[in-house]
Amino acid sequence: MRRFVFTLLAVFLFSAGIFAQPGPPAFPGGDSPRPVSPDPSAGLSAPAPDLPAGPFPFMLIPETISAGEILWRPDWPVEMPPDIFVVSGPARSVTITLEFPGAAGRAGSDPSVPPEPADSPSPAGLPGAAARAEYTLAYDGAGRLTDFPFFANGGFFQTRVGYDDLGRIAGLAISAPTSWQIEFLEYDGETGRPSLLRLNAGNAAGNTDAAGNADAAGSGGSGGSWFFVVLEYRGPAASETWYDPAGTGLAFYRYSYTPENGRRRAAEYADLLAGESRAEECYYDSWGNLTGIGGAYSAVYRDSRPQYWRRPLRLPLSGEGAAGEIPWRFIFQWDEQGFVTRILGYPETEAAETGASGAEWDSRYDYSPDANGNWEERREIRMIRRGGYLLPQDGVSITRRIEYQER
Repeated sequence: MRRFVFTLLAVFLFSAGIFAQPGPPAFPGGDSPRPVSPDPSAGLSAPAPDLPAGPFPFMLIPETISAGEILWRPDWPVEMPPDIFVVSGPARSVTITLEFPGAAGRAGSDPSVPPEPADSPSPAGLPGAAARAEYTLAYDGAGRLTDFPFFANGGFFQTRVGYDDLGRIAGLAISAPTSWQIEFLEYDGETGRPSLLRLNAGNAAGNTDAAGNADAAGSGGSGGSWFFVVLEYRGPAASETWYDPAGTGLAFYRYSYTPENGRRRAAEYADLLAGESRAEECYYDSWGNLTGIGGAYSAVYRDSRPQYWRRPLRLPLSGEGAAGEIPWRFIFQWDEQGFVTRILGYPETEAAETGASGAEWDSRYDYSPDANGNWEERREIRMIRRGGYLLPQDGVSITRRIEYQER
């Protein structure tokens, strides 16, 4: 196992004459993506995750596009199975819908009134009970990603990408409570990778013009905030520097990469931008699987499928004290088709037992496959231990609408 370190540094003033006041960014990928559910009107047990309205590690987005696939990470929410974006065969698009317990009954409820807290472990990055989420994974005729959910800041955000005639990324739109429109201005002469970007942040999801494009009226006002980003590449390393329109440096990210099993893997990022430096360690196995993020998230794989998983979760609200985040251990069971059939969860407490009889979380899954062997529906039977007994609880239902390319 190798260790890769990403360091976040603060930068100071930088004068750049090319940073003139921007105009509306051109987005060649068609209409900007539709706002991503969960819909706040459904009533959430926690605020939906959001991207910051300022600097964030942008480099991970083009790296996802370059990889052409969405790989599972140990910091994903428990409700997102490792194979949710995995499809065998020439798929053109996959539309994924997650139905959380109680979504139908709470639709149209007053969003200003929070629901009662769920008596179950609460994952980070997804809404709690009574919500619905939808994501789209799509490819163009050349097999390039055009729509995909990008995982950052503890949540998934629907992203749309457009390409120019040379096959380079020309524009991005990210749909979130704080939406982003991103224009690619210059490219590295040797690698063809983007080197200068113009970004607009702060458009409310759904705030679009008549053509369906997000409002980008300029710096300030209803159009949000403008930024420029300079990307530089130095062998196995890369850097990302954020500026405001006046040329003032705002943030600096440094990345290190390694090829693992044919995959170009980026070290993780830190999210501390207020003048401090912090190193965050990431771990990969020889197959390029992400096996650890810091000290909180870890996983062990077999044939690129996670078998053992450790991550923090909240304890169930069992009435025995206030809930708090503690580490949980999960064990995956897979069948011969490559479907997850069971997940057993154990909180790391002194009273925790081992074996299936001591599990605090026991989820079993049933699938409806299509003619190509890909699952179209995944149903969960979830059992949570209360008072010494595993009792049933409504699980999450996931449907996938898969459109295949014509052969």
